[in-house]
Amino acid sequence: MKKTFLLMTLLMLTSLILAVPVATHQKQLNMGAGLFNTHFPIYVGLDYGLNENSTVGGGLSTAFYDHGNKFDVYGNWNYHFVNLLSMPHNTDLYAGLSLCLDAWLGHEGHEDDHKSMLILTGQIGGRYYFNNNLGIHLEIGGCPTSNATFGISYKF
Repeated sequence: MKKTFLLMTLLMLTSLILAVPVATHQKQLNMGAGLFNTHFPIYVGLDYGLNENSTVGGGLSTAFYDHGNKFDVYGNWNYHFVNLLSMPHNTDLYAGLSLCLDAWLGHEGHEDDHKSMLILTGQIGGRYYFNNNLGIHLEIGGCPTSNATFGISYKF
């Protein structure tokens, strides 16, 4: 767990040092896995470029437990610091807010183990692009299914 956290921290710092946010009216598909205690949730999301510095988006994530499943449906807004920090063209650094519907679907006898709720939360993340479309990302915070997420991003 410590090695995974160290690797994620190094990836994030690399993203800070090395930025093309999603362009106005451009879309970006994000997918990957997350970390939450001893579980590895999966997620998929879509971002839409509002202008050169901000995006809106949404997505779904889920984590599977022995006694039920946890699901998040979320919408988010992110500010991209590329222009403000004069970052290189192949990276992205962003921070923003998410509104999450955190739902618990417990197996028989575990329906009330966790409460479903609506949550406002924040996130910070970074991306490194290999070319004009394909990159990797790391995000800390966001919806409660994951403490951190990592995966691929594809702009189209």
